[in-house]
Amino acid sequence: MTSAVTTLAARLPELMLRDEQRLRRRLDGLRRVRDAAARRAATDQIAVEIEAAEARLAQRRARVPALRYPDELPVSQRRDDILA
Repeated sequence: MTSAVTTLAARLPELMLRDEQRLRRRLDGLRRVRDAAARRAATDQIAVEIEAAEARLAQRRARVPALRYPDELPVSQRRDDILA
């Protein structure tokens, strides 16, 4: 069971900060659960929540618009001069 918690904890830094903090507290709270079945159920629920948080992050990253600079803009026409 400890390896499952460790594996879940290793996935947390890749999440958004709010999800990371909330789920880390939930994982830390597992130490107080003595019943093995209850601990396993809680671990499974946290795993589902981590997957949902990962999906939210993937959707958010997919919605970021690609940067493009139209050639009609004066800044785009002089980008080499600006770079130099």
